[in-house]
Amino acid sequence: MNNRKAFAVRSRNFAKQFLCDSPWAAISVSTQPEEFPILSEINRVGLLQLSFWDVSNPKLIDDARVKDKLFTEDQAQQILEFTKEVWDKIDCMLVHCEAGFCRSPAIAAALTHIYYGKGEDELYFNRFSPNYLVYSTILKKHYWEHVSIEPSEIGELDDSIIQGL
Repeated sequence: MNNRKAFAVRSRNFAKQFLCDSPWAAISVSTQPEEFPILSEINRVGLLQLSFWDVSNPKLIDDARVKDKLFTEDQAQQILEFTKEVWDKIDCMLVHCEAGFCRSPAIAAALTHIYYGKGEDELYFNRFSPNYLVYSTILKKHYWEHVSIEPSEIGELDDSIIQGL
């Protein structure tokens, strides 16, 4: 029996058309909080809606108004808690963003890494361009939680550490 969950990475428009014959949940990402698509409720057991901009390198952003719209550790925690809550109830996790090319593959890649192990997330890096801020923040939050160290105690993890996880 295969207990591996499927991840369906979609754009906003294709997410609206998504249907699943078995239980599924969705992580819906929008740039603007009022622009979430209406998703099917058939067999859906959970929905998490998050709004943040597709910025991979916040160090390049000097505008404080934009910094409020970046992916946060709190949002990473919401993703981890939501996934943990629905994981045993679903066969498929729909993850979508506007284009389905950066933010949603980053979430799917991070969750695949967490649930199935290092290297299992390569598909997302080969087919898409995952948002590195989203991917690394989810992994950092997950690993901080499991080694009982506060993010402020570790400081910023660099690329080589994340790739080694």
